Amino acid sequence: MDSLRDTFRDSHEAADQLAESLREHVDETAAVVALGAGSTELADVVAERLGMDRLRKGRVPRTVVIVAERIRRIAPLDALIARLLHAGAERLVIATPLAESGAAYQVDDRADAFVCLRRTAQLGRIGAWYDHWTFGRGRPSARVVPIRKSLRAVV
Repeated sequence: MDSLRDTFRDSHEAADQLAESLREHVDETAAVVALGAGSTELADVVAERLGMDRLRKGRVPRTVVIVAERIRRIAPLDALIARLLHAGAERLVIATPLAESGAAYQVDDRADAFVCLRRTAQLGRIGAWYDHWTFGRGRPSARVVPIRKSLRAVV
């Protein structure tokens, strides 16, 4: 990652960076859930990169990774957090490529771990943060090795 560059090359680069940053916070027993329909593709790609399952109805694992395309307001996140805790989740990891600073501080207070790649006072148009908006699985990306028990012993 080029630390001097504010934008992502494309949405797959953002997913790759999120997956890589999440590795230290989760293991293979965690499941991924999207924060709203707009985050579904990002959540799918992050789950795929990490070799994790998407959250299924009826079974909530101990650790849940909430993936958001962006976080501007805290209310939608609070509602999802309440549902997950009520369903039995014990540890919540929240991951997003983009967040407004004020909301990010609030998320930090609610999450067991928070991965945010870019923070700013105001996000504006989400497309302005990407050189090319490419969501869908059209571009192959760098391979992120899935989390496995055998690898955890090495790390």
